[in-house]
Amino acid sequence: MKFKEIIDALNGNSRRRATTRAVVGTSIGVLVGATTGILLAPKSGKEIRKDMRHGAEWSVEKTRGAALKTAEFFKETATTVNKSIIGKMNDLKTHLKSRKVMKD
Repeated sequence: MKFKEIIDALNGNSRRRATTRAVVGTSIGVLVGATTGILLAPKSGKEIRKDMRHGAEWSVEKTRGAALKTAEFFKETATTVNKSIIGKMNDLKTHLKSRKVMKD
């Protein structure tokens, strides 16, 4: 193993490179497959455009739904964390006040 490979393995660069290569390869495969499917489809251009429009609209709806769910999850998580922090701060204040009273 080369020195650079060892350093990359230790700091995680090799894993990131592998992930990037996998994503790029998958993306290229999807594009080539979609293009081949469109060119060799037994449907007319009008039908293909209609199907593509329907698929795009469906994708937008699903993405919008996922984004809304994600936003709701983060709002709930932020609220829970905020309440927890406030509770811990109040507990700490109470603890510090009781220690101050004991010292006096």
